[in-house]
Amino acid sequence: MNDHNDNRSRLDREIDEILSHSAAPIPITSRARFYRWKLRRHWEQIAPRLRLLDTFWGWLAVAAIIYAGGAWLTGSEGLVWQIVRLAGLIALALALYRVVRPPHRSQRKLWRGREIDLGKRGVELGDKFDEWRKRR
Repeated sequence: MNDHNDNRSRLDREIDEILSHSAAPIPITSRARFYRWKLRRHWEQIAPRLRLLDTFWGWLAVAAIIYAGGAWLTGSEGLVWQIVRLAGLIALALALYRVVRPPHRSQRKLWRGREIDLGKRGVELGDKFDEWRKRR
């Protein structure tokens, strides 16, 4: 292991070994993990803006855009037009669904006169036990 011809120190050899490993290709699992987190961060930025579309008028507009764009692109015939019509029908059904069940904007509810956050993990009873637990 000790090479008498090599005048470099042990530290220099270890640095060279580390640098040679750093030039290795990045594993596909690491790249997939990176892109998953990148997509998640991007979605967290876009999601609040898309919540505006999750209303009756938003889905009605999406259905109109699908029908108009599909008719213009496909020429109102063939299998592609049938798929466009089905997508528009689904968007129209979602618009009607939002008339019956509006989206929940907040996950805060009242419990014994106190507001609790249902989006928070764990159980929050909002009573003396919680206050005692927080003091500990």
